[in-house]
Amino acid sequence: MIKATFKKSNDYFSSVTMEGHAFYSKHGTDIVCAGVSALFITIVNELSGEVVDVNSNNEQTIVVEPTRKNVILLTALLHGLESIEEQHPENLKVEVIENENSN
Repeated sequence: MIKATFKKSNDYFSSVTMEGHAFYSKHGTDIVCAGVSALFITIVNELSGEVVDVNSNNEQTIVVEPTRKNVILLTALLHGLESIEEQHPENLKVEVIENENSN
């Protein structure tokens, strides 16, 4: 299963972490993995400002500056992933963690 975790503070996304594999079908034909990957790569390529990309094992975390543009882009990513999750809940889990006390 792919797990997408968005961290949000004071109405701004600070990071998104993607990990795992969808296991919808065999490698090279997995449409869930392909859809998630295409959406994620497209949005990340459009983020503005300082973007930190941290990769470890089967996990990728993107840390972003809290700009209006980044909020809009990450909201679009969130909504796109939630649409995929609705159709394939056994292959994708999306969560938003809100921390009201961060700056």
